[in-house]
Amino acid sequence: MFNKKIIFSLLALSSAPIVGAQNWDETLDGGGDAGVQNAAQPIIQNGSLTTITGTLDQVNGDHTDCYQFVVSGVFDFYATTDPTYDINALSEESDTRLWIWNADGSAVISGNDDSPSSPGFLSVVADPFSGPIAYPAAPTNPVTTPLESGEAYVLCLSYFPNDPRDAVSVDLVDMGAFEAMNGPDPAAGPFALYEDTGTDPLAVYTIAFNAAQGIDLIFKNGFE
Repeated sequence: MFNKKIIFSLLALSSAPIVGAQNWDETLDGGGDAGVQNAAQPIIQNGSLTTITGTLDQVNGDHTDCYQFVVSGVFDFYATTDPTYDINALSEESDTRLWIWNADGSAVISGNDDSPSSPGFLSVVADPFSGPIAYPAAPTNPVTTPLESGEAYVLCLSYFPNDPRDAVSVDLVDMGAFEAMNGPDPAAGPFALYEDTGTDPLAVYTIAFNAAQGIDLIFKNGFE
């Protein structure tokens, strides 16, 4: 097993010159529908990650998309579907949810339903301890695990009220305050599935990122 941080540092020093900010398309770049959890679609590219564009089609069973990426700077990192925070963000479905998981998608770190300063129901995730977004406190299960610069994570997008659940249908994250960054429910077991609710037809989304980048092939091989 390689040390992720060492590999990340070596890449920063010795890889080919980092190109500018880049966009990622679920189909054109990823080759098809993004999976969930350990089948999350890896963003394989150098340079900073600006956007991910994809689709969810709940009527036909496509309820959740997950992507593997790297947080390059925890103090500035965010990912959002809300153009209030980033003009590149877009969602044709008005009520999104964003979830952050560890690198292999086995353990949820946090989730946000409604961004704290949006008049609508779009989402933004960042580190609640040192990131750029001012969240209200989560009254039930606050986030306990901070994000780290240079670490890989899985970001998942779903639509309200689609939650990740354990094998006996307990929600892994109790959305005690929709505008907060909510942490995992300690009463929940390991991830089993998304509840797959929703009747919205095919909808395009663009998740906008700041202080994030794709996973270089060498880095990806290092933590798998």
